[in-house]
Amino acid sequence: MWAAGAVLLAMQAVPAGFHNRPGADAALVARELQRCRAIATGPTVEGRALTPPVGATEPVLSSEDGCMAARGWRYYRLTGRDRARLAKLPASRRAAVLRDLVGARRPAYGMRVTAGAADLLRR
Repeated sequence: MWAAGAVLLAMQAVPAGFHNRPGADAALVARELQRCRAIATGPTVEGRALTPPVGATEPVLSSEDGCMAARGWRYYRLTGRDRARLAKLPASRRAAVLRDLVGARRPAYGMRVTAGAADLLRR
């Protein structure tokens, strides 16, 4: 019973999905997410909006995910099986695998949900 509880607890440390762009690293995805969050919600200073959110005038980039896709990021959702497999790994190994998924050409885990702008143009 304890082992099942440990796996459930570890699954909380595994995200539901991840952004991916071949060659990227965790620092780049963090910067891009921060930038897209500001674009999607509108910039603020001391809690006050400087401009209206982009969604008010530009529906294509009205969300963080849409912004990331426009910048060439793909989003992969981790299946329950993927999350359980990752949760069983030691924390340091799990962190390394998740870090590698961000920049992988073809991620070993997850199902692609959105395509980046460059992928959409190739179709």
